[in-house]
Formats: sequence, structure tokens, C-alpha cells
Amino acid sequence: MNRLLLFASDCGKVECLLSSFEKYFNVQVIEANYKQIVNEVLSKDTQCVFVTENSLKSQIIFNKFDKIRAAICYNQYFVQMCREHNDANVIIIPLDNIAQNVAVHFAQGLSQVEFDTKTTPNHQRRVNKLNLIQ
Repeated sequence: MNRLLLFASDCGKVECLLSSFEKYFNVQVIEANYKQIVNEVLSKDTQCVFVTENSLKSQIIFNKFDKIRAAICYNQYFVQMCREHNDANVIIIPLDNIAQNVAVHFAQGLSQVEFDTKTTPNHQRRVNKLNLIQ
């Protein structure tokens, strides 16, 4: 089974997607406040798929925490680029715009793509700059 992937929500709609995610991932479900979710992501050194109805608010809140790089993802390309280029550890899926099966593909992309520092060193420089701000 794949490494642990956190699956969280602030809108109470976790159950509608959970069965799809459990087929593919070692999933831990969290329905908690942002700080608890961040603590789980950092303590377990994993990624989180966060499902919400207010994606911009969630992105702003998550990115206020040290060592969290959250990105709203509307398609698979965003997931790949956010993970590969910015070492995103939280992807935010706007539930009102994304179908259930698409959300599963986003999670697969998040768990399969690694942060790329070898082929393009400026990715690490970018993340270092982000870390200086925090």
C-alpha cells in the first residue's frame, strides 16, 4: 500500500469521497481544525488532500503555517506542478468544481510526484525563499 495520505475537510463531506480514496491509498481521515491538520501533516511527514467549499480561504489559512505549502488544484497539471516545483504538501480541492473521480486522480498525482531538485535547482531556491518568509 502507498504511504499515508491525509484526507481532510472543513465542510463535512469527507464520507462521500472516502470510499473512493480507500481503494487506492492508506488514508487517515481528519475532520478537524486547520492547526490539527497541519500538526498531522508535519508530524507524519506526509501530504494532505483537503476538500472544501471555500478553497481560497483554506489556502490562505494553511499557508500561514510554517513548513506548509498549500495549493488550490483544479486539474492534474496543477497538482503535478505544485508538488514538483513548490514541494506542496497540501492540495486543496474545491468540492463544488471537482468531480469525485477527478479528486481521486489528484490524490494519486500528489502521492506519486516528488519534489524535483535535481533537474531544476531553482525549485529548491524558490522553496528556500518561501521558508525565509515564514
